[in-house]
Amino acid sequence: MEHFNFDINKCIECKKILNKNAVSRKIYKDECSYSKYIGNCTDLYHKLKPIDYEDFYNKELSFASENINLRVEQRGLTYEEFYELAVKYKTMVEEQTDLGYDLSVYFYSLVCHAIIETFNGQMKEEQIIKLLRLRGYNPQKVKGSKDARYGVDIAVEGISEDFYIQVKPISFFLSNYQDTQDDRISCCEKREEVLKLEKIDTYYMIYNLNDKTGELKWLCKNEDDILFNINDLFQYDKNNIKDTLLRKKVSLFKSIKIF
Repeated sequence: MEHFNFDINKCIECKKILNKNAVSRKIYKDECSYSKYIGNCTDLYHKLKPIDYEDFYNKELSFASENINLRVEQRGLTYEEFYELAVKYKTMVEEQTDLGYDLSVYFYSLVCHAIIETFNGQMKEEQIIKLLRLRGYNPQKVKGSKDARYGVDIAVEGISEDFYIQVKPISFFLSNYQDTQDDRISCCEKREEVLKLEKIDTYYMIYNLNDKTGELKWLCKNEDDILFNINDLFQYDKNNIKDTLLRKKVSLFKSIKIF
């Protein structure tokens, strides 16, 4: 068995490489990314309390090895299991495409999802909560079935209204991939569902992450308005969201580092 050293840049680059192919994206989504395959990454983050990417990676490998009798969802993957999942991922992709990437590409892509993306996602939410509290709101992370059903990240007790927040990368609104377009439709449907059931609207915070420097910036409409409503983002038709208003407006919005 080969040994691949942890490398942040390789993780990010390999995920990008495989994400360019529609078949690879679908296999990744259906056969590799669910918690039964790779572990409940968010729960592991809170359980292990990592201080950086490599710390998270090392702690997860150790925790999985020490708790091998637990289900994958509860313990994450050992190095050997990451390796085996990468072999499975590569085999399935090559059966359906003419891609011939080295196994390391698949390995690092999986680590990117489990470690890099999870760490970034949790750090962003923690930063947002701090910012909202400074502005007089009472935000709380959304967990469990409501998170999965509605896709919302943060619940906010506001000054004049309560609302939910979804955190999205700018690529979510600019990508032309069919599966991302489908995800935008799903996003709108979930927003309508929670609005109907709870009479609470969903707002969106949009970030742009520099892969090379790790610098995180947030889009703003005005001087300090970082919350976007649905009409800022879509020419609203939940059944036919092929483009977004953000594509046309992005140059008008500021992208500033606020944390």
